[in-house]
Amino acid sequence: MENSLTISENLKSAIRIAQAFAKENKNEKIGVSHILRALMHREAGLHDFLKAIGKDPGYIAEWAE
Repeated sequence: MENSLTISENLKSAIRIAQAFAKENKNEKIGVSHILRALMHREAGLHDFLKAIGKDPGYIAEWAE
């Protein structure tokens, strides 16, 4: 049986955004803070989910900064 991994468009977007944050900060590698910030970006989808469950995405994004 072949093991394949399907990456959602939201995840692909989050990875691209995290790479951009790392490059912007002159980091060679993507770190946890880059990933969290990327996930908080509206394109990644977590922002809307957090709002739907009554959490403040702005606070989390600011903390990741």
